[in-house]
Amino acid sequence: MVVLFSWAAFAPAAGAGAKEAFVDYYATASTLINNLNSIAADLERMNLPTGDFSDEVAGDTKSRLAKAREGFDSVLTYDDHTDEINEGYILYIDKMLLALMVAQEYRDQGGNERRERLARILSESSELRAELNRKVQRYKKTYGVN
Repeated sequence: MVVLFSWAAFAPAAGAGAKEAFVDYYATASTLINNLNSIAADLERMNLPTGDFSDEVAGDTKSRLAKAREGFDSVLTYDDHTDEINEGYILYIDKMLLALMVAQEYRDQGGNERRERLARILSESSELRAELNRKVQRYKKTYGVN
């Protein structure tokens, strides 16, 4: 019974820690998240499956993604939830860098395997980013972050 009482006394403190961890994370990462969403919109406009983009645009986009990745790499996280979100955004960036490389290969060399691989990467990355953005919005609402 003492163990239950001790756990019950600890539970509110753990919840308060999660709020503080998310608020700290969001204060640091919100600009990175907004920037990444802007890059994602640019990637969608590039229409990678058609290959209708220049090497210059692809190179610029890769550079922007690499810089965003460096930003997320430098963010300190303080709990499992913020770490999961941050690592998710890094994974998304890595997938999009891979998508750009496969799209360039497909544009230059063709092949059904490359086209299918590109479609799979784009689908997975889109779902991942949408889920991450939903989590951030849910935590913002839960913790009253504007």
